[in-house]
Amino acid sequence: MKRASYLLLFALIVSACGDANLALINQVKRFEPEWLDLSDKVSFIDRNLRLTGVRYEEHFRELDRYLSGSSSDGGGDLNTLRSEYRTLVSNRDKIQQDFKSFKVRFLDQLTHFNTWENDLSTGDLDDGMARGDFLLLKRDEEKLDQEADKLYKRLIQNIEQHNSLSKRIAVRVNLYTNYDISPR
Repeated sequence: MKRASYLLLFALIVSACGDANLALINQVKRFEPEWLDLSDKVSFIDRNLRLTGVRYEEHFRELDRYLSGSSSDGGGDLNTLRSEYRTLVSNRDKIQQDFKSFKVRFLDQLTHFNTWENDLSTGDLDDGMARGDFLLLKRDEEKLDQEADKLYKRLIQNIEQHNSLSKRIAVRVNLYTNYDISPR
């Protein structure tokens, strides 16, 4: 049923469009998976920022009890570890701020693309202008994708640093708790 309705919709679009416009529509349809892949990256980053926001706070609260040790018996080392953890959290918060502004641009651009694609499929766009717009939309998506990759890498690196630092702290204060976070 779903396939039949899709074929009917496609037939209506084909009958409404000229051959040149149909070729462009086909190019746009082949390009749509790029937006889907980018949307998946954005969801991954968003989900893991929320996860780390909660977990980093929980872990710090638990570990800080041990890091607040006296200045004797390596207290300076414990203060250094506390400082490293705070820096780690601060870096994560910076990633979240950067992601927040990125996500606004991503959603604006995705909405623009969807509106443009709808206008193209209904024949509301001049073919020449639509081709130029499509090139700009592809370029904008590529830029967003590159920026998402950078945010993704920064976040993964931050999580790896958290896991490593948490292990160092747990070993240092003789805890046998696993504080690892696995990105989802």
